[in-house]
Amino acid sequence: MPKNIKPEQIIADHPEYGTIFMGPSGEDDKIGEKLGTNLVLSLKGGHNQTYLLNGNKGEIIPGSSHELIYPKVEMILKVK
Repeated sequence: MPKNIKPEQIIADHPEYGTIFMGPSGEDDKIGEKLGTNLVLSLKGGHNQTYLLNGNKGEIIPGSSHELIYPKVEMILKVK
């Protein structure tokens, strides 16, 4: 990891339930390090939420298949 980036901070790491950590993830010179990871919540049942520094969020829900991808968009509603 570059010297100016602090390692991840593990909030909880329980082998029977899951892991929560904040900070960068990945290994030196690997793509995971460049994601800008802010918070990762990973549960034993397969649920996972990953929050990035740029405001994006990824979520895995076992048994579910959907994907919503859009940049920060302002929605304007016109009232008649």
